Amino acid sequence: MAALEVYSRFSMGEYQGNPSYLVQSAKGLLWLNLPDELNNLLHHLSSGDVLDFSLGPSGKFYIKWKVGGTVKQNRLSLGSGETHWGAAAESSKSFHQLEPSLRGQVVKAESKYHVQHFRFVSLGADDTFCFNLAGSISARVKDPRLKVKLQAARKSGRSILNIVLSPASTTSWLIMYTDGTQDGKLPEDWWKDIKPYFQPQYSLLRTHAQRLPASPVTPTAPIRMLNNSAEFRELHRLFMDGWKHPDKQLPSLVRIHAIDLPESVLRPYLTYRSRLKKDLGQDRFDERMTFHGTPRECCIGDPEQTLQLCSGARCNVDRAGTRPERNFMRFGRGLYTTSVSSKADDYNVTQTNSSYKAMLVAKVVLGRGYSLSKTNKQLSRPPRGYHSVLGTVGGDLRYDEQVVYRDDAIHPAYLLLYQP
Repeated sequence: MAALEVYSRFSMGEYQGNPSYLVQSAKGLLWLNLPDELNNLLHHLSSGDVLDFSLGPSGKFYIKWKVGGTVKQNRLSLGSGETHWGAAAESSKSFHQLEPSLRGQVVKAESKYHVQHFRFVSLGADDTFCFNLAGSISARVKDPRLKVKLQAARKSGRSILNIVLSPASTTSWLIMYTDGTQDGKLPEDWWKDIKPYFQPQYSLLRTHAQRLPASPVTPTAPIRMLNNSAEFRELHRLFMDGWKHPDKQLPSLVRIHAIDLPESVLRPYLTYRSRLKKDLGQDRFDERMTFHGTPRECCIGDPEQTLQLCSGARCNVDRAGTRPERNFMRFGRGLYTTSVSSKADDYNVTQTNSSYKAMLVAKVVLGRGYSLSKTNKQLSRPPRGYHSVLGTVGGDLRYDEQVVYRDDAIHPAYLLLYQP
């Protein structure tokens, strides 16, 4: 099962007694030994059309693609005696035909988590499996080299995006890490063809229609809890005053953490800020502290939890950016913030068992802002002579928002934990 946010996609299968594969990156699509139905379909698709896929044994496959604005899906109907090989599960019922040992773990896990917390499920030959549940990887594999790699990743804290097992062989596998690198054991004649598709310049993130990363924070960048200081009180006031939705109960703000970015990460922001301030002058220069709602798949900042930013593939607590899941961007592909904390709350999705929700306070350089109140999804930059778009109340907006279109115009400054 491919993760939502990926550098490339890869799956292995088996057809007519021989191994098969399908790989996707911005370089294109490449495949080997696929059934005619899938082979013919892929000849009519580009890499940008394909949204997800998974290969299985005996030529089975699942693929999700788009034609124009229409999303289509071709998926095997799992009947009696068939195998679920790791395509995305729509409900817990999809798990009932798993191998008994794995099914037992899934059922136990589902008593605590929702099925959506399964980030990937990979099934291989001889009842081997790997799955990631809410950031924790469980596996039963037979290749000693794969066992060593998984143990090393667990000890070092290296985050794994996906693990691909082969339904044809227990000794063929690939680990895809969240930093865009791979490690694995594949047939030698595959590597020379596949490896170019994994190069950073062909990352799917570079061409993702709704993904603009901003101010990434290294996993070692610490956060620092604020006590009852003037800084704490000012942020508390901004959060409470910004809670404007009449239908939302005012939450309890539990903790405030400052994010201490390394100088090397903060430097682009400071350079851009200094240049705009010089060009515009103090009176026309606009820099603000604003709120940014974001998915959270870690427990950073919770009592008894780490104060180190995580590197989860879908967790956006470590950056002030947009998400692939956010399908509606009123002013195009940009980085969105707001002065209204209750509006940012709309985009906060907690994917852990934490009782708290998380919100970022970002520092954003708006420079000279262009005011708009009507939706314009075609924007990819501000109008000429401007540095940002200011979504003003009226027209299509009930609450304000600010949009910048470059990574160095914004960085996460504080992490707020609150209890709904």
